[in-house]
Amino acid sequence: MIGLLLSASTQAETFDIYNTLGTEQQRPLDERLEVFECEDTVYTVIKMSDISLGMHELEVNWFDPSQSKREVTRYDFTVVSGQERIWAWLRLRRASGTGMMKWLDSSAGLEEFIGVWLVEVKVDGRDIGQTSFRVFC
Repeated sequence: MIGLLLSASTQAETFDIYNTLGTEQQRPLDERLEVFECEDTVYTVIKMSDISLGMHELEVNWFDPSQSKREVTRYDFTVVSGQERIWAWLRLRRASGTGMMKWLDSSAGLEEFIGVWLVEVKVDGRDIGQTSFRVFC
């Protein structure tokens, strides 16, 4: 009796999520950072490997230090090579009317942003991971 065994090798999708600052061209750095200043723009980078070709949807949920959902970023993207590097960003902005106060207190108007933030990332509605960062003034 002759048998034939075929092995289908499928690699699992992998995701690498981290936070960083951006360049002057508004592209994220490769350096992983955990601490940001009050008026930084925080980039959350998602590196994907072995993801299926075609259209996908990214959703990034930003939770502030009080654990309230502060922002939601949604972005449709197309995978053409099985690997992608995409990102979302959050710009912390001082409350209006507090501009003059920053000369006396650098955190004026930004107090609610100080602390640990949580970032949850989904692709096609599936939770793929999370990261966190701290904001100091």
